[in-house]
Amino acid sequence: MKLYLIRHGIAADPSENVSDADRPLTREGVKKFRRAVEGFIRLDPPIDLIFSSPFARARQTAEILAHHIDAAQRYPITVQISDSLAPPDDLQAFLSKVVAVNPAARGVAAIGHEPIMSHWIAMLCGRGHGQFEMKKGAIAGIELSGEDKFSGELFMLAPPALLRQIAS
Repeated sequence: MKLYLIRHGIAADPSENVSDADRPLTREGVKKFRRAVEGFIRLDPPIDLIFSSPFARARQTAEILAHHIDAAQRYPITVQISDSLAPPDDLQAFLSKVVAVNPAARGVAAIGHEPIMSHWIAMLCGRGHGQFEMKKGAIAGIELSGEDKFSGELFMLAPPALLRQIAS
């Protein structure tokens, strides 16, 4: 199974008036992520499920991805909220949930936050070692292996600028 770890798009700056969980994507964040997803879809990713952190900016990012998958693959895909993708994260709980929901899934997208996404890459591909940086809107692809799906091999780490260039 392929796991696509996606960091949410550019979000509003923290403020005293809005909780961290409620910070939305900015207009620029929506525009740039839509363009990045256009490039990502050209790579024909096999995504059967989308999971999102419950935070507003991650949910909005997931909805943009779902819309583009619907349009490109001509079948509806829903976004499921997973608390495992928000602080404090829980990789094992998340992967157990994914396997339980659809053991035959070809690919799963997970939209979350830094440093969680980078940490998950290290845990799955480097046994907890290594450093990765996920820019806002970046996508990492991991081929999960083993029956439990708790290890894998990184096959893609695409910054949003590269994905937007693919879309052009």
